[in-house]
Amino acid sequence: MAGPCSVESRSQTRSIAENLHQFGVQALRGGAFKPRKSPHTFSGLGEEGRKILRSVADEFNLLIITEPRSVENISLVAEKSNIIQIDSRNLHHYPLLWAAGETQRPILLKRGFMSTVEKWVLAAEHY
Repeated sequence: MAGPCSVESRSQTRSIAENLHQFGVQALRGGAFKPRKSPHTFSGLGEEGRKILRSVADEFNLLIITEPRSVENISLVAEKSNIIQIDSRNLHHYPLLWAAGETQRPILLKRGFMSTVEKWVLAAEHY
């Protein structure tokens, strides 16, 4: 799996997916909903980004992995994503972890530098 941190446009995502496909990568990972620390930075294309991911992935027969911004949009993410990504900043966001587990989708649980292995494993057990 590989892909852009953030889906910024169809052409950007398609170019990346085409290259990944040529190298045998099977999953396109990209952020449609980007939770950010600053309200002044790009926070993703949202639903449009998710549609771009799905359309481009379908063109190259790739799975997609993306992250929900909140419990409220997890159903949108699960509807068209093959794998749900939960970032390290959400290791303690139990309602999001529970909602992700209820989707019955595989979950990519990212562990950050400041997260202990124990906290990472305990977050995984919330599914």
